[in-house]
Amino acid sequence: MVVYAGIAFVNIRSLVRSRVNVGLAGVVFVILACLAGLGLSALCGLPFNPTTTQVLPFLVLALGVDDMFVLAHSFFHIFDSSSHSVPLSEVSRQCMERVGHSITLTSVTNSAGFLLAAIIPIPAMRDFALQVGICVVINYFVLLLAFPAYLCLDGRRIRLQLWDIFCVGRNTVECVRCGDVTDDNPVDTPRMARSDSTVPISINGVGQDRPQGQDQVDVVQTWGDRFVSKVYSPFIRHPVVKIVVVCITAALIALSGYYATQVEDGLDLTEAIPSGTREHAFVVANREYFSFRSVTIVHDKHNDFTSPQWQKAALEFHRSFAKIGWILKDTTDNGGNFSLSEPFWLEKMIQFYSGIRDLNLYVTATGEPSLYLTLLQKPLSIQLANDPEYRPVMDKFEGTDVIPAERFYVFLTAWMSLDLIYPQFSRPDFRPVPPAWHLTIPTIEAAEPLQYAAMPMYATGIKTSRENIELIKQTRAIIEEGRANGMSAYPRGTSFTFYEQYINLRRHLYLAVGLILIACLLVTSVLLLSVWTGIIMVFMLALTTFEVYGFLGLANLQFSAIPCVSVIVSVGASVEFTAPLCLMFVKVAGSRDSRVHYALMYRFIPIFNGSVSTFLGFIMLAFSEFEFIVRYFMLVFLALLVLGTFNGLVLLPVILSVIGPPPQVQQFVVSAVDFGHLFCFGLRWFQWMKCRMELLL
Repeated sequence: MVVYAGIAFVNIRSLVRSRVNVGLAGVVFVILACLAGLGLSALCGLPFNPTTTQVLPFLVLALGVDDMFVLAHSFFHIFDSSSHSVPLSEVSRQCMERVGHSITLTSVTNSAGFLLAAIIPIPAMRDFALQVGICVVINYFVLLLAFPAYLCLDGRRIRLQLWDIFCVGRNTVECVRCGDVTDDNPVDTPRMARSDSTVPISINGVGQDRPQGQDQVDVVQTWGDRFVSKVYSPFIRHPVVKIVVVCITAALIALSGYYATQVEDGLDLTEAIPSGTREHAFVVANREYFSFRSVTIVHDKHNDFTSPQWQKAALEFHRSFAKIGWILKDTTDNGGNFSLSEPFWLEKMIQFYSGIRDLNLYVTATGEPSLYLTLLQKPLSIQLANDPEYRPVMDKFEGTDVIPAERFYVFLTAWMSLDLIYPQFSRPDFRPVPPAWHLTIPTIEAAEPLQYAAMPMYATGIKTSRENIELIKQTRAIIEEGRANGMSAYPRGTSFTFYEQYINLRRHLYLAVGLILIACLLVTSVLLLSVWTGIIMVFMLALTTFEVYGFLGLANLQFSAIPCVSVIVSVGASVEFTAPLCLMFVKVAGSRDSRVHYALMYRFIPIFNGSVSTFLGFIMLAFSEFEFIVRYFMLVFLALLVLGTFNGLVLLPVILSVIGPPPQVQQFVVSAVDFGHLFCFGLRWFQWMKCRMELLL
């Protein structure tokens, strides 16, 4: 990229007019901005991850160099068409007047895209998006404040006739053929639209006023300008070419719509682990030969564990998970209903005390109080079985054995200490942990109220992302049904940790893309006072984003948080291909075709150079050891580059030449007339109402 940035500004015919140092310095400025952004991110406490170290530098460099090319190319045009008497500060001011809107719009949209991508519920992707957003903001201020100063220094070098890069050597003859404009060699340049009724000739500070509506004539200075003026601009404005471009766009939309329906949710874990490692081999073997998943339903502190109604509902709640096909069940058929293979702690606890109740013993063989009496907290002197003090150990609720509410936590302590099998087998993982107790202790210490109680189970036969997502949906549905019966629970497990994101991921995508498009519309409308221009730009951004999303299906890429961030970023990055051309179009007065020609003359080369430099930045990602970076970042960004370049340099000129917005000068005049008529009408209406009121009084 550094080499290309230098080559893009080389002039083999004149060492003075060559600007290789500008290209190199521009890349250095962007690199410094990236380093400053990473430093600020670290200061804010954002952790680094593989995407930060292997994707962020190339992405920020590609986005920053695009704006650098636009700014430098505009400065060169203004400088080369200005006389030596024009101060460099005036050249810089007119340069910022011409491209400041474009750079501001692209930076605002890019930063908004990355910052809004932070709504993705994946910490690594959220940190990555925030870091890139910070780098984009710092890069904007560096290019807006520092880089124009360097351009002025380079302009001073050229006026001193010093050679490029090392500023050595000196030419004694003015090189007028390279674009110098003097009083003896005037150059007629296109007009920039202003808010007044006449449009001054653009930027040389000398020109004269011309009537509106006259076509512009540009000055060809480089081979790129000659190619655009003589070949590309007439070609893209030809009626037949416009029809072909519209047909190609319609085909791309149809193709993107078809492949958008083929995008599946998921992410192969083997793509997120460096290939050739032991971890990668383990994940491959686990996916190939094992499909076991642990699913745990956790009851939190909001459950009334002591309530008989809750206990009966909890037993039914546990059995309802047998309806999920992947949940491992007991092979014993009980009347056609299969129970879960993992026991439920409450069910085993009730069975334990039901057995004690059925024994109905008050004393042991040695004459000591039995567990029955100990649980009842009764002394040995009471021996009569029909005494009302001897309430049964268990209660019944609607025909189901339940543990009495007032003795629930006492029984919980005893069960955890006396039952040597099921407290470990059912793995309830109580929090807080019930205290230990032994039969030799006359009283039982009641456990503290439960804050956490697990209900584990297993799922088998799950191999694909779609099956994991379906397991999550069915589990969530049963939990929601249980809430009506007082169940307060949430699921845990591998499937929920890695695949829960896909439940609301598309909603996050639509929300972020919609907010970015709205922000672009508002910023464009405010900066240019042209809603129609904002609508065209929003259409182009939405079209590019939709085509990039369709590319995911074409390339057989699964939809996860990683490509979701890439798709959201593509909305902001697409501005780099559309904003410069669109904003230049509305600043020029004349017919639509002539304004398209003028916009292409001044914006085709910087957009093309930015696309090439972006390609060189993205292609470096191909050397990453992480497969997901190659597939989900490099491929997606390259697709964005191709589609964005086509839409920005091919489709957008066609749209502008057919239904492009009027220039700003016409909008201001029309708006003033409209507001004038509105004011006169309101004044006459007020006078009429005043006369009516006087007659009534």
